[in-house]
Amino acid sequence: MKSRAADYFHPAVLFVYTISLAVMSMLFFNPIFIAIGLVFAAVQNIMLLGARHLLRQLAWSLPLCIAVALFNPLVNSGGKTVLFYLFGNPVTMEATFYGACSGGMLLLIFLWFSVYNVLVTPDKFMYLFSGIAPAASMVLVMTQRMIPMFARRLKAISAAQKTLFPASDGNRKSRFKRALREISILLSWSMEDGLDTADSMKARGYGGQKRTSFSIYSFTATDAAAIIAEIVLAIISVVCYYKYTSIRFFPRIRLNFGAGAYIGASAFAILGAALPIIETQFILMWKKIYKIEGGRQP
Repeated sequence: MKSRAADYFHPAVLFVYTISLAVMSMLFFNPIFIAIGLVFAAVQNIMLLGARHLLRQLAWSLPLCIAVALFNPLVNSGGKTVLFYLFGNPVTMEATFYGACSGGMLLLIFLWFSVYNVLVTPDKFMYLFSGIAPAASMVLVMTQRMIPMFARRLKAISAAQKTLFPASDGNRKSRFKRALREISILLSWSMEDGLDTADSMKARGYGGQKRTSFSIYSFTATDAAAIIAEIVLAIISVVCYYKYTSIRFFPRIRLNFGAGAYIGASAFAILGAALPIIETQFILMWKKIYKIEGGRQP
């Protein structure tokens, strides 16, 4: 049994869904749209990864976003509403609000790409693009797995080095030498592994023409309907945003949110809420089945 409702959809559906939300989050520099996106991005992270993972992610991303939000009013003195003076420079409400929107947008992008990493795994990405651009898709997948792989390998190398050279923890010079040795081992290991992978893929004919491959994915009518719905909602949201909304931060904050903007915001909210609704229905369905089956796995 698949653990998530999203696993029953074709990879193309998940790719279009996550990329649409991420791209719109980059385009929509509006506090209302940013707030809507943050709510549903946080909900999806909790449903897919858990609240603890979301807190760990916020532990490093939130300070960065706050720093971005605070940096703008320190270097930009535009705006007429002065809050206070810092070292003789005015800190205005307009510049502070602009910085807050910038920080919120950055945090939103982090959260959406966290959802993307869960839903669009490397094997799904390879399935989608290996036939179109085999070399590029291979490079992107290897890059995607590089950071977590480096972290695991460095941890293993550090543990081995502490076992082999326990006395090297005594002073700063010894710790520095050990760190350089660990980085050298990590780079050598990674380069050797990369060469082995490249030779293996070449020997298996990766990127060759007129090749067939087995796939566990099948594109159904439900998948086609889901992609059409995603594209329609995204288009409605983008068109309504650029046609019926506008915001001006300087010299005073002026937000224009026309009647059509509510349609765009609603389309954006529906798209963001689609996955949580489907996942909730999936959970309730299996709970009902478990209850009928007396708690046994069907």
